[in-house]
Amino acid sequence: MAEVTVSAAELPTLPMPPVCARTGRTTSGTAKIQIVKTPWWAYLGLLGGVLFLALLAFVSSRKVVVTVPMAKGRMLRKRLAFAGAMVMLLPLMAGAMGLFFEPGLVSSLVFGISVVLTGALAYAYRTSVVGGRWVDDTTVRLTRLHPEFARSLQAAIDHRRDAERRAALAGWHPDPSGQHAYRWFDGAQWTGHVA
Repeated sequence: MAEVTVSAAELPTLPMPPVCARTGRTTSGTAKIQIVKTPWWAYLGLLGGVLFLALLAFVSSRKVVVTVPMAKGRMLRKRLAFAGAMVMLLPLMAGAMGLFFEPGLVSSLVFGISVVLTGALAYAYRTSVVGGRWVDDTTVRLTRLHPEFARSLQAAIDHRRDAERRAALAGWHPDPSGQHAYRWFDGAQWTGHVA
């Protein structure tokens, strides 16, 4: 898997390569990814229980949303993993209660198996689609990208930055040939326009 670092302001406007960000195959599906930066104190809410996980996105100090091409099978896998993890919370809690009130082999097995299965489903959910994290106040890093998708996206970023650099250089400059006072530079080459 590969990563791409990009400006948070630039990311939502980038042209996305027409391939699945996770598999590299041509796809017509898309996924909306939220990359949030959550203040450290928000994680104290985790002590209150699993439900606080859903609230972390709402107290994020920064958020960027990007739509990336994603195979429909990947999105289905994500939904199934989420549903499975929610279902596994019941035996997980039952096993924990059993360990607390009536410790024994059965409650230990139920709890242990529930922990493993819930962890596996959580991992499947987390790795189903593209990930992202904030590098600093203005930059984010997309993670878990297919190398082909990452190469194409990086090429789009480089092309845009090159075009912006050329546009910034465009203008009237002293004629390097010395034949005229000024010659127009279009950002890439000297033109025939002189003054």
